[in-house]
Amino acid sequence: MKSSAFVLATALVLTMGACASPQAAATGLPAAAAHDTEFLNWVVSLGDAAEKDPKYRRIPLDTPARVNAFTERLHRLYRGQTGEAEFRAWVDAEYPGHTYEQDFIVQYLALHGHGGY
Repeated sequence: MKSSAFVLATALVLTMGACASPQAAATGLPAAAAHDTEFLNWVVSLGDAAEKDPKYRRIPLDTPARVNAFTERLHRLYRGQTGEAEFRAWVDAEYPGHTYEQDFIVQYLALHGHGGY
């Protein structure tokens, strides 16, 4: 089973290539995230790391709307536009029972850099 981070990375990378099309605009993927190459590369590496962690459970990003909302929140966290507590509260509200995955993402961000601080 693919991790949510891997699914997110795949969705972001595929959408980024089609950003000029009306179909891509209709997905609602945040433009700031879709055009942020540093962020996209980080998401791919996050997805790779999550795939290797047997404890990481997939966050159900099963619709374009969920992918887009998670992408926006993750990008804001990556760029330091939102804090860890706010990100965790949102994930708890939207995807209860994924504390380990929150920890994984936040720790990966701390260890592997980001563009916000």
